[in-house]
Amino acid sequence: MRRARRLLAALGLVSAGLIAPGRYRLAETDPALDERLRRIDRLLAGACEPMGLRDVWLDGCA
Repeated sequence: MRRARRLLAALGLVSAGLIAPGRYRLAETDPALDERLRRIDRLLAGACEPMGLRDVWLDGCA
């Protein structure tokens, strides 16, 4: 289970950067990236859902 969580966390980091790779600092502390990952975590946990098909920033999970 730990390995699965680490894998999901790594995938979250990669997918978080895919939407706008120049927007986030992947190799250092970045509060905006932390917020993006928090939204992805909430989405994967089923705690929220996107506001629609165009909600690529996951505003529905803020």
